Amino acid sequence: MRIQKTLYKISLCGIRMRIAVVADLHNSKWDEIIEIIKESRPDIIVNPGDMFGSLAGESRPEGDLTGRYIAESNRNAAGFAFLCAAAKIAPVFCSVGNHEVRVSRENQRRIADTGAVLLDNSYTTLCGGVILGGLSSGGAHGLLNTGNPPDTAWIEKFGKLKGPKILLCHHPEYWEKYVVGHGIDLTIAGHAHGGQWRFFGRGVLAPGQGLFPKYTAGVHELSGERLIVSRGIGNLRAIPRINNPPEVLIIDIE
Repeated sequence: MRIQKTLYKISLCGIRMRIAVVADLHNSKWDEIIEIIKESRPDIIVNPGDMFGSLAGESRPEGDLTGRYIAESNRNAAGFAFLCAAAKIAPVFCSVGNHEVRVSRENQRRIADTGAVLLDNSYTTLCGGVILGGLSSGGAHGLLNTGNPPDTAWIEKFGKLKGPKILLCHHPEYWEKYVVGHGIDLTIAGHAHGGQWRFFGRGVLAPGQGLFPKYTAGVHELSGERLIVSRGIGNLRAIPRINNPPEVLIIDIE
């Protein structure tokens, strides 16, 4: 299935910026993605989580993680190679998805070595005064179980910063529950994989949202704050994607 390029145009605090969004790569092939990004000429490239299978490290860290997550840490070559290639085009910023919880120190170093910036409940200020933050996953599992909540104290702190704010937040289901109301102008999410099957423009199922989920793709607005959800690239489930091509988002802020 070919990768689709989807363009959204929004206004935000008088700033001008082009953002390329690559969500949920899951160590997939990326040659076609890089070509889409090159021709789009973005100012920045962002990944709102699950670039990799796991970043926990090759040995079990403190706390409980399944053996699958540990094993996935040995299969991240494609994710690191993509970051290296993307960083040659434009600055790259990543947040932590549910497959990437508890990033090991070694993998923090490896990400930095690619030239990308990992925003793990942290933020940076871009040219023009735009504040870009990354909210880390609480580690959601299953269709209905949303797992542990994100760091709500960090969200509150981030929301109080002065200036236009963009948040990378892997889970779209976090937005309405935890993010809205904190003055965060734009949130960029993935995780839902477009709802796996899409009919009449709506996804059928998504982790953390269950059947007929609310947030699987597109632009959403509440209380003057916006969410853009990417359908993402990879597909870890045995369930195929139907009427749901993978996508690279291009967001033009005008």
